[in-house]
Amino acid sequence: MEIENFRSSSHMSITFLEKFCDNSSSITYIFFFPFVCLSMSLFITVGSTSFDELIQTVTSPEVIKTLAGKGFKKVILQIGRGTVIPPKSDIIEIEWFRYKDSISQNIKEASFIIGHAGAGTILESLIENKPLIAVLNENLMDNHQTELAQQMAIDGYLAYCSCSNLLETLKQCLPIPNFLPDSNEAEEPVYLDEPIAIPNLKYKNHGTEEEALKVLQLAVKFKNSSKLEKAKKLFEHALSLQPLQPDVLNSYAEFLEEHANDLITADHLYVKTLTLCPNHSKALINRNRTMSIVELMDEQEFVKIDKKRNDLINRNHNESFMKHIKKEVYFLHIHHTVAIEGNTMSLAETRKVVETKLVIPGKSIREHNEILGLDSALRFMNQTYVNHSRPLSLFDILQIHNESLVM
Repeated sequence: MEIENFRSSSHMSITFLEKFCDNSSSITYIFFFPFVCLSMSLFITVGSTSFDELIQTVTSPEVIKTLAGKGFKKVILQIGRGTVIPPKSDIIEIEWFRYKDSISQNIKEASFIIGHAGAGTILESLIENKPLIAVLNENLMDNHQTELAQQMAIDGYLAYCSCSNLLETLKQCLPIPNFLPDSNEAEEPVYLDEPIAIPNLKYKNHGTEEEALKVLQLAVKFKNSSKLEKAKKLFEHALSLQPLQPDVLNSYAEFLEEHANDLITADHLYVKTLTLCPNHSKALINRNRTMSIVELMDEQEFVKIDKKRNDLINRNHNESFMKHIKKEVYFLHIHHTVAIEGNTMSLAETRKVVETKLVIPGKSIREHNEILGLDSALRFMNQTYVNHSRPLSLFDILQIHNESLVM
């Protein structure tokens, strides 16, 4: 098979992130392979010769600990005619062999491949759509594999490195750990009887537009007189009278921006005003002023979130307290997801429904089924699609929806 024939399938599982140059001017390409597996395995191959440095590196305590922390349960090594015998590990199952008639099955069954930069290993891994790190053997004279690995990395097919920076490359390239709680049993979705109709939630007006505008004028008067507490109460009262009145929304946003230092809420209200009245002149001016500031604030928050996410990813997910945290976060995720849609179940009630499937007195059938459906869909994905390195198709999405829909 020629490279062009599987270019698209390879790009399904490899996302190019960044390239950087070290002091020796050799280029290393770092990738993130976006998939997670329930029970991941790693296959290492050295080809027909020997690569003792690679075997020694991947079985070092630091690398084994990193692999375990990323969720790998098993490592299989093909060591060729090397002299280094892989040691046993207490935290990961390790198997090894020297040669087989074919390693195609090992590649097909593995979640991740590390191999020498030989053309055969690269092609077999990419044909099977497996994420691959090609490790260069720096001890070889006139290493012809370097040029191939570099070009394949530039084209976005693999990551490559040497043994000296394999650990760092692994941390960059390995899949994100599975954040769903462990589940060894496939559970059938449990649903209650036919749900009641979903209520149509709308903003309710508690007064006329004329009343709201009169209160707004009074609020602006108090604001200009520096009577901010009274002004705030009047702005909020005007908003309760007419929650979607553009002038009320814009004036209240100006008050929050100027006197409450709440730029985020103000910007949100400017956007809301322009949604209701796209040509609102004051809101247009205000939004143009706040937009760039809020975007910068968002970027700063994203940096903080990314740091926390990376810290979490690098933790050892086999530790008991991490498993406990994942379980608690799972219930929180279900609770908040359905609460956004108007579900009135508390966190404790949500957890009880998920764990026991018992009915909560006073709560509607629809609310029960929302929780059960989401739990069923998440478990279904945890047991199926997280093992796939290919993107989700329309059929896959319909299957997920089928799991969450009330029968």
